Amino acid sequence: MKRIFCTIISLILVLSTYSFAFAAIPSDVEGKTYAKAVEALMETGSITGDTDGMFHPDETLTRAQVCSIVVKTADTVTDGGISGFADMSGYGWAEPFVKYAVEYGITAGYPDGTFKPGKAVTSNELVTFVLRAAGYSDSELGGRWPDNYIEKGRQLGLYEGLPEEMPENALKWMAAQMIYNAMEIIEQAELEKVISVYDYSDIEEDPALDIVVLGSMDFVGPATTLSLQQSIERMQTTGPGFEAAVLARDTLTAVARANTEAWKDLKLASATNTMDGKIVEISRKYFANQASIQYEIALNNLEATAVRSYFGVLQAQENSRISEENLEIKTKLLSDVKLKYSLGVAARVDVSTAENDVLAARVSADQAETMYKKAKMGFNMQLNYPLMQEVELSEDLEQQAMPNIILPDAIKAALAARNEIKTAKYDLDVAQIEFNHVLAYPRNSAAYLSAKADLQSKKMAYETQLTSIEMEIRNKYMDLMDLASEVNSARSTVANASEGLRLARLSYNAGMNTLTDVRTAQNGYFMAQLGLSKSITDFNLAIYDFEFATGFGTGSTGQ
Repeated sequence: MKRIFCTIISLILVLSTYSFAFAAIPSDVEGKTYAKAVEALMETGSITGDTDGMFHPDETLTRAQVCSIVVKTADTVTDGGISGFADMSGYGWAEPFVKYAVEYGITAGYPDGTFKPGKAVTSNELVTFVLRAAGYSDSELGGRWPDNYIEKGRQLGLYEGLPEEMPENALKWMAAQMIYNAMEIIEQAELEKVISVYDYSDIEEDPALDIVVLGSMDFVGPATTLSLQQSIERMQTTGPGFEAAVLARDTLTAVARANTEAWKDLKLASATNTMDGKIVEISRKYFANQASIQYEIALNNLEATAVRSYFGVLQAQENSRISEENLEIKTKLLSDVKLKYSLGVAARVDVSTAENDVLAARVSADQAETMYKKAKMGFNMQLNYPLMQEVELSEDLEQQAMPNIILPDAIKAALAARNEIKTAKYDLDVAQIEFNHVLAYPRNSAAYLSAKADLQSKKMAYETQLTSIEMEIRNKYMDLMDLASEVNSARSTVANASEGLRLARLSYNAGMNTLTDVRTAQNGYFMAQLGLSKSITDFNLAIYDFEFATGFGTGSTGQ
């Protein structure tokens, strides 16, 4: 694999495999088999969601869109030149990406001088785009298109996670998964290229294990041990976030006080029945509640930050442990292979392969340890500790108990508490007062029509907000159920992978299978463990996310 994608592969894979920032992805992607791929590409800006906050994974893609996604993944385009095709009107945003794609041989225009940017991309064309971006060409592959590209994709494993029978036109999620697969393939090829430069001429010296380890970056101090609840309490009482919440509460209290004073003045002037008087009255009541509501929302935000940081550290810690265990497993296999080699029942190439696996496992373990340290520093920063202070978490990464949820009650609670609805109702009430004020006006007057239109708009906004909140709660509930099932499935996968590894070891030592079989079992067990770690983290976070959503929420909406 060559050329274009290689520049950002490492970043993509680290983010997707060991992410502790819990970057938000669209709700119509969460829990899907391709969520990891979408999240990785969204992290780098290669692919985006829609303006409605959704990803719309089953949308078909146009030639212009695929050019944009592939080129954004491949490189940073700074040249805003034009492609020169005659039919790019309305596709100005795609011009630099089309130009780049054509110049680098990723695609081409049509004989009539057009590009057809709005034409749907077929699945075969998508495979071609991706493989050409990876450096393959028609002359290199030979044969007839599209069979040559389809077969090369199959050989490389490009279709992992994709349907066996792909639809005629490529879907958005398919593009994300295929590009992600390509980057994983290239990453593995680059790793093998790196480790191949080591020449281990003497097995007994075990040079595969003799590698340079970067100097450590140790945390210092007497260790402070925190539970999740203690972390939340510290977040809500210490640092700039808490100070900002108090300041916002005091500001809104002052606004409420000003409205109360205005109301008193209107009462003295006997003007409380005027339009302005009625608006001041409802404003007085609205802002009187806003001070406490916005304060609770701010505290929820702080709690959410503490929860995500806490579980981010736990996941990174668990991933580091899993990676160290993987290194131990690979090291034990190397010893077994060397023994078989000394007995004349294993090839020299098997020793080299096992040595390379140990080297790769050590790199992976070092990367996981680095991510763990980064997570700890992020946690310290969020809780207003010195970055390098030793802070230990009193809990391990374990699945929390499923809350007892009665969905209708949860929806009612959200509709009663969420500030988005309170604000929309306040806006509606103001619009109603203003409309009542112009009822005596001619029906065709600008004042009447404007007030009527504003009232209708506010009614629609209020009703939409009610529906949106209900849909949000239902979506989060379904997501929570799916994640609970995912954890159970991940546990079974780990158990099966563990047993598969045990049997593969026994069979290999008995001469009944190959080294490849054991390596496959090892890698399967390693990935299954990482999958379980992520599933548990996602499930635990989903519990808190659901609880926040059914209360005041974590999004501040006010005047």
